[in-house]
Amino acid sequence: MTGERGLTERLERVRRGSLGRREFARGLLALGLAPPLIAELLRSRGIAQAQAKRATFSPTKRGGGVTSSCSGGRRRPSSTRTWRSA
Repeated sequence: MTGERGLTERLERVRRGSLGRREFARGLLALGLAPPLIAELLRSRGIAQAQAKRATFSPTKRGGGVTSSCSGGRRRPSSTRTWRSA
């Protein structure tokens, strides 16, 4: 890879799919480029887009406790919860 022209050609090969992103990145890492710079090069050409983060479960409130008919409506610690089937 020589200069800007070589870099542009390799970026185009990655975009077409004839050169893998990992192989491209390994070559630039061997030349001493930092990973964030390589990622930005790919991103600037629309080649590497970050994956969307998965939505994580976040409860609306902590605890909550369960009342059961055998406890007379009193809350019980979670370790002693009892469930009655209808």
